[in-house]
Amino acid sequence: MAAKIRVGVAGAGFIGAVHARAYRHVADVELVGIADPAEERAEALAKEVGCRRFPSYEALLDAGVDIISVCLPPHLHLPRPKQRPRQASMC
Repeated sequence: MAAKIRVGVAGAGFIGAVHARAYRHVADVELVGIADPAEERAEALAKEVGCRRFPSYEALLDAGVDIISVCLPPHLHLPRPKQRPRQASMC
């Protein structure tokens, strides 16, 4: 059996919640965490889907994810992946 793909979600808003809930149903995926500066919203989503809350995108990357779903407002999409372009795949 292959190792699970470690996934993180950047953003705990509507789209981030859709991604996080969907990842729970993918057999070969481990949802590592949710990163969002909105602490209460991120904590509630992380608890719902059974993962950790991270205070920042950078902290989520430091947790060793393979993929990050960037579920942020459009104007924030490009700056985040450019911070560490080879560390994780972004979608």
